[in-house]
Amino acid sequence: MKHINRFINQNKGLSILSIIATIVILSYYLSYYQVEIIKGINNWYELLVTLSIGVITNLVFYIFQVYLPQNRKEERAFLLMKSNLYNLCDSLWEFFLLTEFCFPNISKGEVDCPNNLIYYKYKSGLKETSGMLARKFDVFSDYKSFVDKCIKNIEWLNKERLLLECPYELITLISEIRKNGFLRNLKNVVECNFQVNMIYGGLGQDYYTFKKLIEELRILVCPDNDCSIMELTPKEIEIVETKFKENCIPNIGTPYVSLSGKQ
Repeated sequence: MKHINRFINQNKGLSILSIIATIVILSYYLSYYQVEIIKGINNWYELLVTLSIGVITNLVFYIFQVYLPQNRKEERAFLLMKSNLYNLCDSLWEFFLLTEFCFPNISKGEVDCPNNLIYYKYKSGLKETSGMLARKFDVFSDYKSFVDKCIKNIEWLNKERLLLECPYELITLISEIRKNGFLRNLKNVVECNFQVNMIYGGLGQDYYTFKKLIEELRILVCPDNDCSIMELTPKEIEIVETKFKENCIPNIGTPYVSLSGKQ
């Protein structure tokens, strides 16, 4: 059913003509032995049936000679891009959830930050760890690099030639995410040194659009990936700080620390 819906969405004109042609052919043979109501109409009906058979023939030819080979090509390209797409989807969701956590009123276009130093744990089905990943995150010093990383990943992926061979829905979605102003507006927020009591025009509207787009990307790329972000408890913060000190982990690039098992 999924493949049928996708075919209809991509070939609406051909799909409509094929449905009409099928109805014409079926109605012709079901009424074949009935008396002709209008004299000579049967000749026109036969012509219409001939044209309808031509439409069905072209449909079959298109499916086997064009659509299926193109579909297989898109699937191969998607498999080759899969790890990059997964990483992009995962990083965008972590960034989005963290942004909501740092700026509670971001949906209104406000960037007030109640607490700039945040200890949080991030759960993702894409990161294979023995436990949740924890981070010590300073909004004022670390947020800019996170924004730049997301923008850079999107720009790189958008220029990747292999992406052009992926399904059309994915190409369109990546392009829409790139054109959305949410990340660029947040970059402006950083450059304005997180000035409080300010409302950044377009940020609230872009927030909802961006959320919708990355949700569509998640459904398309990794529908089983359930991301969540939670603040660390005092005991967990102590564990994180201890691991930082014991392992001499540099606080560059806001590294992850596993709350259980090895780092």
